[in-house]
Amino acid sequence: MVFASGLLQVDSNEDGSVLRQRWTGRAIELKPENALHGYFAPVIERARAGGLTIEHHFEKLEYFNSSFISWVIVHLRRTLGVKVKTIVYFEPKSHMQSSSFDALRMLQGENPWLEVLEAHSAP
Repeated sequence: MVFASGLLQVDSNEDGSVLRQRWTGRAIELKPENALHGYFAPVIERARAGGLTIEHHFEKLEYFNSSFISWVIVHLRRTLGVKVKTIVYFEPKSHMQSSSFDALRMLQGENPWLEVLEAHSAP
């Protein structure tokens, strides 16, 4: 399954107990929630109902703005609300990604269902 909005693309597949989301392109929308919420609401529900883990692979995402990071935070809170294990992988060699996703690691303290990991540990 593929989601595309503007310059952003998400390739989704189910692999055993994992719903894997591979992000590519550029997340430049000022209100990304308009498109992303509609796509990810059923993904979250599928993970909740099936006891599946959602993996987000951001390592190939070329660029994202602060609105996108705000959407990621809201998305992670939604997965916490329904107790869905969520793993976020990012590219540590990218300054943009490492600075943003290192900050998201702070959410792990309040969210036992979240892991934020460097991409070299990605499957």
